[in-house]
Amino acid sequence: MNWTGYWDSSSYNWVVTTTSNVRSSPALDSTDNLYFSTWINDGFFYAVDSTGSALSGWDPSGVPSAKPSAAAPHHQVDAAVAIDEANDAVYFASMYDATSTPPGFAYLHGLHLDGTPKSWSPVQLAGMGFSSPTVNLIDGDPDRGTIYIGNDGGGGEGFLYAFNPDGSQKWRTTISWTNPRSKPAIGPDGTVYIGNDDDNLYAVNPDGTEKWHYTTGDNVRGEPLVGSDGAIYFGSQDTFLYAVDTEGRLLGKYDIGATISVTPDEHDNWADWVYAASPGQGPDGTVYMGTTAGDVYAFEPTCFPQNIKNRYFTTEDLPAAVQGSLSSTDNWLNSDGNLTWAVRTEVHRSPSVNSRNKYEYTWKMWIRQCGDSSCSDILGTYFQDTRIDYAAKDPGLEQTVELCASDHNKFGTFLFGFTEGTGSDVQTVDLTQITLGFRRPGDVEIADDPDWP
Repeated sequence: MNWTGYWDSSSYNWVVTTTSNVRSSPALDSTDNLYFSTWINDGFFYAVDSTGSALSGWDPSGVPSAKPSAAAPHHQVDAAVAIDEANDAVYFASMYDATSTPPGFAYLHGLHLDGTPKSWSPVQLAGMGFSSPTVNLIDGDPDRGTIYIGNDGGGGEGFLYAFNPDGSQKWRTTISWTNPRSKPAIGPDGTVYIGNDDDNLYAVNPDGTEKWHYTTGDNVRGEPLVGSDGAIYFGSQDTFLYAVDTEGRLLGKYDIGATISVTPDEHDNWADWVYAASPGQGPDGTVYMGTTAGDVYAFEPTCFPQNIKNRYFTTEDLPAAVQGSLSSTDNWLNSDGNLTWAVRTEVHRSPSVNSRNKYEYTWKMWIRQCGDSSCSDILGTYFQDTRIDYAAKDPGLEQTVELCASDHNKFGTFLFGFTEGTGSDVQTVDLTQITLGFRRPGDVEIADDPDWP
């Protein structure tokens, strides 16, 4: 695209013409199909491919969103679109129901990827709403597929909803006395972050209970950013961009010189139509924030390293020979007592800064099981020798965090935890022959370990 000639039709690849304003943020799926809705008095939801053509099975003019009629729509869509391909779902929200006086009731809508409505769609919320839906897309998380959205309950209270993919309500938590206009964001541990017009950013546990809140000097709008450094960034009407850690402690406060959200007299004289800027992050970690003064700021990320979220090993992580010998009820770690297994973990500490002027710490973990009952013990193998860098097999778990020089230079303690969850069953794991080794850059690396398949 020729950005200097954006008004010239020859300067862009394609355009999709609708019958109303497109005020919502479009969403892309994994194959670059684009989904978006329109504002008022149109009533259509659109899906096009990377060439701008309607997707197969979709009406080129859009799929009608739920509404009584063109004269009395109950949807006005300014909200961003959310996609959950694993659950064959596209979600969006409508702001109010124009069939009542005064207008009321926002709706959560759900479509299949082929454009047909979900059987439960739409779901009526407690009052008008200016939040957008967010879906938990964390693989392996028990709340994977849960949809979160804020809503103004009226009568001096606001809500954060959690819905199951089938449209049933999982929970609803009350957020102070006003309307959460923010789009929720989800942290790697499933924590939900949402701003509110009571000047607070809220952190909500996956079960709907409040974890903490952080108070600013004015309304918190826009979508919080869960940064690659683990910090949560968000803007406030008090003209500051904030960064807090996962416990709600302030990491940074940056003056951006203007508000992040337009005031009522700046947009069509409707006091409830509120648009707010949200922070974004580039691949190098830089955090960007826009303001109502027309400025865009770029900030260095914080030095708060992201905690490692639990991951789980399954039988698919075992050698093929072992997988074929196991039944679905086998305890694959203990097995029949003859198949030896072992865990190895390494922490790699960079001696110099990377391109972002940060020091990298990479944690790696392997869990290995010998697929042959006649194989030798772990003792004496390269896998056991922590003096040698192990590269014979990719680690099953790996995470890199970055520290600023100030934290790197005062790094004094390394804590490593190994936990076991067995539910109601009894399980015994013996950890023996624990060794600790130290390596320097340039030391030998083992790329093959024939004694430990």
